Amino acid sequence: MSIAEKRKKIRQYLNTADDRFLNMVYALMEEYTKQPIKLSNSEKQAIEQGIQSLEEHGAIPHEQVMKEMKQKYPHLHR
Repeated sequence: MSIAEKRKKIRQYLNTADDRFLNMVYALMEEYTKQPIKLSNSEKQAIEQGIQSLEEHGAIPHEQVMKEMKQKYPHLHR
């Protein structure tokens, strides 16, 4: 079963679920979202490189990036 199918089935069930089930799902969700995100060493390294690059070179404003992308890929801009 695909993730999309699982999401659909869960949504359908939640629409008719009783309070007991909803409370259990809510408690599970709360506990799950409290857990720290576990990153691999390569992910941590990539984040550190990005932060270092920002500190050394600054950021490119969103408007500038969008302008450059529209020029480079005009067929993708609507």
